[in-house]
Amino acid sequence: TQIEAKSSVSKIKYAVNNISSYEGHTVETNKNISFSKPKFLKEDIEISQARKGTLTHLILQKLNEKEEYTLDKIKSIIEKLTQCEIITEKEAKCININKIYTFTKSDIFGQMKNAKRVYKEQPFYINIPANSIYDEDIDEKILVQGIIDLFYITQEDKIILVDYKTDYVAEGKEEVLKEKYQKQLELYKMAIEGMMKKKVDNIYIYSTYLEKTVKIM
Repeated sequence: TQIEAKSSVSKIKYAVNNISSYEGHTVETNKNISFSKPKFLKEDIEISQARKGTLTHLILQKLNEKEEYTLDKIKSIIEKLTQCEIITEKEAKCININKIYTFTKSDIFGQMKNAKRVYKEQPFYINIPANSIYDEDIDEKILVQGIIDLFYITQEDKIILVDYKTDYVAEGKEEVLKEKYQKQLELYKMAIEGMMKKKVDNIYIYSTYLEKTVKIM
């Protein structure tokens, strides 16, 4: 009764041994309901590091791997998102364009240009044994959901899994990323292999902070 039957990758990553609880909320449908302007559209709120990371992910996902990018082209993507009110002007100013541009010159982006197929923001559901996550002697399985940043199939039919990370990492301390995200990436690997019926050949973390690719497998 203390372990959820369904979970998410983010919960597993940050709270493997914690039990999450939820409060139910009831809305009276016979009353008029009005909503204030969403927080992400308010210019006066402080932009958290987590939100900055989300913004970086958003721009990375908007990149077209078949295109050659300049700083101006990346600025244009951000301007369009601002005009469509997907992000605010204040948020737009928080995006480090140079780091996005550096990614477009990486080996990963170069491989994507010639890939047979590229999968971005791929949602998944996977059943895994609960005892592979929680330190409990139980036989039940947990349904885990998540979203994979990126994987692609090379011309040689190899499957490459890539996860974007925006964490602060000291130079030369890439092992911290490996230790922190090992379990998450194992779940992504299992999910892809279940979908594609083929093994994942390589796993990488692309660190936007370090502006480098970290090989996990």
